Amino acid sequence: DTKTPVNPDCCGLEFEVEDVDAAYRRLLAAGVEVPRPPVTYPWGWRAFGFKDPDGNGIDFVQYVGAP
Repeated sequence: DTKTPVNPDCCGLEFEVEDVDAAYRRLLAAGVEVPRPPVTYPWGWRAFGFKDPDGNGIDFVQYVGAP
């Protein structure tokens, strides 16, 4: 089994969702290890991320509006 991680400078995959908190809860309920809960950034996006089994970054994001 060969793992093919992406370049660590790359963000990996990013999915925009309607409700990032609901996506977070669904992944936890499915047994996915997510290291940190969603965070709201000053530029208006709320997001969380984790690594897939090959070490690739996967992020879920939601635009919540500029402060």
